[in-house]
Amino acid sequence: WSDERLAEQVRQAREDRLPIVMAHENDPDKGGCIFARLFETTPQELINDGLYRDMAHPCFPRDWPHHEVSLVHLAKSLGATATKGLRARASEDLRQTGILIKST
Repeated sequence: WSDERLAEQVRQAREDRLPIVMAHENDPDKGGCIFARLFETTPQELINDGLYRDMAHPCFPRDWPHHEVSLVHLAKSLGATATKGLRARASEDLRQTGILIKST
C-alpha cells in the first residue's frame, strides 16, 4: 500500500457513494496508534470532505476489557445481525478472516 494509492481509493469510493466503515486499531503491537494520528496522516481534502464525520470503530487489544464489544460493534457496522451467540462468532470470525486493517 502507498498512502497516495489508498487516498485515491478512498476518494473514488466517496465519489461513488460507497459506504466506508473505518476500524481504528488501538493495539500498538498490531501497528495501532492514537486516533489523533489519523488526522495528521489523512489528506486534508478528505478530512474537509467529511471522511471522519462518522467515527471509526475502535478495535481494542485482546487483553483490554472492551475487546469483544469493539469487535461486535465493528461486525454490526459491516452488516452483521443479532443472532444467538453473535458476540462469540463475530469476534472469532473477524480474527480468522483478518479483515481488521492496521492504521499507521
